[in-house]
Amino acid sequence: MTRRLTDAVPGIRSEITPVLYCGAAWDGTIADVGNNRPHYQKGNFIMRFKPSLTRGTIAVMTLMMVALMLVISTGAEAQQPNRVYTSTTLSFSITLPEGWRLSGATTKSETYFDREGGGEDLAACVGTKGANTQLADHAVENIDLTKFKSAVDEMTRQAGLPARRIDGTAVSEGDPLVVFSIALKPRPDAKIIQLTVWGPPDVMKRASMRKEVDLLISSFKPAQ
Repeated sequence: MTRRLTDAVPGIRSEITPVLYCGAAWDGTIADVGNNRPHYQKGNFIMRFKPSLTRGTIAVMTLMMVALMLVISTGAEAQQPNRVYTSTTLSFSITLPEGWRLSGATTKSETYFDREGGGEDLAACVGTKGANTQLADHAVENIDLTKFKSAVDEMTRQAGLPARRIDGTAVSEGDPLVVFSIALKPRPDAKIIQLTVWGPPDVMKRASMRKEVDLLISSFKPAQ
């Protein structure tokens, strides 16, 4: 019993083309259906087939490609890269880690940021001090958080400018907070711009969160 190759391979048509070959020639049938052995006839030619997809097969492959593209696109959208935020009102620039965004609490005098899913106790704020204020003044240490106490207070430099780094603790409705702050004075006659980041101790001690805080602090600088 023999059958055509087109019957053995559903969804594929075959175009039979004679090709010169020493020995025997295949007549396009399969003699042993179970083992898919080709049936040869005497002669100097062998048959070669060229698969061509049916419309149904092409449609299925097209749908699979579209689905794959949608998965790739969705994954790319889910991964939000770090982005630079620049305030023309307070004249500063900062790189926001993935998940951080401008908060609705922002006003003309203060810019707030929060983290998606981070809760109200995880946030950052940028404010200013008057042009007459110096980095060494007590006003810079006067961070507007309940019961703030500094643990680190040192003069440094950032973005090529004089800066003051202040870290410490505070309280929010009875719950402890860890606080990180840096203040910059772009010019002797310019206002001080100050970034303060705070959050619960258990959140701030995570290595991933420390990287985010470090990026916020280290990227903070006057707008160009």
